[in-house]
Amino acid sequence: MNMNNVAFRFIFYRLFSESPLDGSSFLYSFDIDQFKSLVQNNKQHQIILVCKAEHVPELYNILIEHYINEIFILGVCTELDIKGKKVTTINTNEQDLKFHILCTAMRYTHEEQMIQRQQGDHGLANLFATDILKLLDQIEALSETDIKK
Repeated sequence: MNMNNVAFRFIFYRLFSESPLDGSSFLYSFDIDQFKSLVQNNKQHQIILVCKAEHVPELYNILIEHYINEIFILGVCTELDIKGKKVTTINTNEQDLKFHILCTAMRYTHEEQMIQRQQGDHGLANLFATDILKLLDQIEALSETDIKK
């Protein structure tokens, strides 16, 4: 998926040992310094953090100090006081988390597509439409995985 032109980036923190989702909008960090660097290097984008509940305390200062648009948390996070951020908690499993991430990526990509259409850049808008179809394919693949279980 060629999503270099999208205005969002998902940054996964210490989650998934390998890339479970296709696309250049999905970035992976495995330590706090790498995470800070990814946030700083992508500050022109809307950033969506994805992490486990157990990692929220170590990321708290970064969440407060840097602009992060949304946060997806896998697991129960009882001591969560992050004001001004959209927080989604997924209490089930990684499969459900991937589904929420893909749906959110589709929403952001659709918003970008509409902006490009309004600005008259139909070629770029069509590329975003293609990216949406690829995201739908990934959602379908997740659903098929659930059916096989």
